[in-house]
Amino acid sequence: MMRFIPLLIVTGLFVLSLIGMEAAPWLVVFSGILGALVLLGLYDFFQSRHTLWRNFPIIAHIRWIAEELHPFLRSYIVESETEGRPFNNEQRALIYRRAKNVSSVEPFGSHLDIDKPPYE
Repeated sequence: MMRFIPLLIVTGLFVLSLIGMEAAPWLVVFSGILGALVLLGLYDFFQSRHTLWRNFPIIAHIRWIAEELHPFLRSYIVESETEGRPFNNEQRALIYRRAKNVSSVEPFGSHLDIDKPPYE
């Protein structure tokens, strides 16, 4: 039940902003944003395509945003595609492609630094 708390909070704030709109007309913009989030959460809750969205409405979108921002953030956090624990980004991307039945074949070559020691 804890996973639905963000949706319940947004819905409660939306209702409160609708009630308080008579006293403060500037709440119209705030109500519009909250209303859009409530609609997004309800869509997430009833859709059947993404299990993560259904189980964690609204909050699950952070994962996709983080994946989109990852290449930009990685340039500031010094970590390459082949570093990282327990799985590096290349391994994770390969697993995601195979899970979605997308071709996991990569072109000839290596992203690894083969001039350093475990390679001969």
